[in-house]
Amino acid sequence: MFKNFFASVSTLANIDLSLPPFAPETDARIPPIYIESLDIFHVLKRLDPSKSKGLLNLPNRLLRLCCETLNTPFSLLFNFIIWIAQYSSAWKFATVVPIHKKGSYPDVANYRPIAVLPSLFKTFERIIHRHIYSYLESNKLLCESNSGFREKRSTVTSLLETAHKLYTACDRDLSSRIVYVDISKAFDRIIHSGLIYKLE
Repeated sequence: MFKNFFASVSTLANIDLSLPPFAPETDARIPPIYIESLDIFHVLKRLDPSKSKGLLNLPNRLLRLCCETLNTPFSLLFNFIIWIAQYSSAWKFATVVPIHKKGSYPDVANYRPIAVLPSLFKTFERIIHRHIYSYLESNKLLCESNSGFREKRSTVTSLLETAHKLYTACDRDLSSRIVYVDISKAFDRIIHSGLIYKLE
């Protein structure tokens, strides 16, 4: 029942979308990524031993205890993946766990799917994220109004910015209009072709 419900809400209608043109924001290009064994050591050392091990069946406790031994072979593996530009299909699979949100427990619509990914994948992802995030920040490619998933920013900073704009408009006798959009199952309905196009 969960499988069928989660699959139904994450299926997009096959719409022929015309994507808007995106002019390049900068001529800068992300430098080649090379993963040092020390990078892996720091990520493995911080793994939460209580978290699930995922489909690869490698417990976080083991990865954490063996971080000094595993960091070099993992750095060779990760750099090889980057060099050949091919990602292991095994790392694309996740265990999906239903987590109750609210309402009636027997109703599958009251649960959200949580994907439990292998820790090895998450280690690779964290290191790549650090490189890409650093590039985006240093080239000012992220919208200043975006507070989600950014360092030293939160919903509070977003609210403060909104409140500041409202008060400034009020002081100048200007009217203000706000439109809030709540997209149901937004993360389950990402248009992948559009996301990849924008990343390019």
